[in-house]
Amino acid sequence: LLPLLLLLLLLTSPLHAQPAPEPVALDALTRDQALSLGVERNLLLLASGAERDRQAAAPDGASLPYVPVLYARADASSTPLLNDDDATRRAFGWTGGLRWSNTVGTTLDAYAQGEASSLGGQGGDAQRATLGIAVTQPLLRGRGQLGAAPDLLLAQLDAAIERERFRARLNDLLVEIEAAYWALAFAQADLLIKTRSRERARQQFEDTRENIRRGLLAEPEIYIVEENLVFFDQQLVAANERLAIAQRRLIALLVLDPASRPEAADPLAAPAFGLPAPDDAARTARQRHPDAAAQRALLERARIARDAEANQRLVRLDASGALRLHGVGGPLGQTWQAAATAERPEVALGLSLEVPLDYDPNDARLRRADLAQDAADLTLADTLQRLDLSARDRLTELDSQLQRRDLAIRRLDLAQRKLDAALDRYRNGLSTLDEVVRFQRDLDTANITLQQLIVDLLVTWSRLRRDLGTLHDDLGLEVR
Repeated sequence: LLPLLLLLLLLTSPLHAQPAPEPVALDALTRDQALSLGVERNLLLLASGAERDRQAAAPDGASLPYVPVLYARADASSTPLLNDDDATRRAFGWTGGLRWSNTVGTTLDAYAQGEASSLGGQGGDAQRATLGIAVTQPLLRGRGQLGAAPDLLLAQLDAAIERERFRARLNDLLVEIEAAYWALAFAQADLLIKTRSRERARQQFEDTRENIRRGLLAEPEIYIVEENLVFFDQQLVAANERLAIAQRRLIALLVLDPASRPEAADPLAAPAFGLPAPDDAARTARQRHPDAAAQRALLERARIARDAEANQRLVRLDASGALRLHGVGGPLGQTWQAAATAERPEVALGLSLEVPLDYDPNDARLRRADLAQDAADLTLADTLQRLDLSARDRLTELDSQLQRRDLAIRRLDLAQRKLDAALDRYRNGLSTLDEVVRFQRDLDTANITLQQLIVDLLVTWSRLRRDLGTLHDDLGLEVR
């Protein structure tokens, strides 16, 4: 009798990590282009995405114990008979079958067995064939998905948790890119203002020096305009420094060529938006923020782990049943025919019971699981409270910034009017050059203050939507 041989082919496709993107050199960027590049190229987001994908594969990996298994075994033996030194029993047997366990604890085993034996020296060959099916079902410990497959449920929750963490990281990155982009736009505007101011101060210096040469102004007047020129030279140096730092911050987030000099193509302009009511914003944050979703999943994870420990504390009581069909003796074909036609059926039913003699270890594990669930419940409550208050704080901040923006616009207008009036008085000999220089600085300060408030509004508006958990949706990004 030839043995039953089963060849199992395992097809594997290795996963390769996504390589880091190569730095690229870019010049002018719109805000939308910067956001798109950041999502595609940011190294920390790519790493977070790899971790999300790794956890997404966890449920499939956890289902390994519930994959049907084909098995085969063959053995041969040679045994001397105790009552006859010249006689030896030689046997060759094999078993092949399919074994499967499902996620509620049921184990099914369907198999076929064959054996051929002979008594050396005495003649007489024997054939034995068996077709069988056996079923085992836990009734207490190990019953149901919480008893048999908690790891599969936990793996599914781990994948959901990592997805929410990735969503939070994505929203954080979008805010970082927004802040870096508008900081670059502000640095460019600031440099433009400082350059104009320095050129104006230089022209005033040249004009004053010429007027002193002509005898129209006293010589000490040169110190006022020269000090003003030095002041704006200092301001220009600082503006160039801020621009270089802002460029490198955006380079790091978008993985650009370190030698590139990106420019913000979108002008600074105050966003047009309507603020939601505080209660509506807080409700949205509690429902949609990734931190809230992740913490709810963590609480569910703790609950499942606790219920699984409670199941493991039960005694083991398993029911089993088996049906075996035998065929014995005769030619090989008749032996299997006898088994297949159920000439010799065997039915077996059974119960097995296991009771631990010490419940202290199980009780300790259950207490730990109870405490973990309590901690997760409290952490969720704290997270929801934090998100509620954060949304309200962000609305307060935005409301204040809108008011300050309006006041800054009014201040800029007044600074311009004040300077125009001072120039008229100076031309008529009613004001001093020192007053004109001071009012020019006030105008520059008011202009820069307005630009900074616009940047603050743009970034805070993004932070509000990040705190509500809607930023990536508002930008048309879908997290799968």
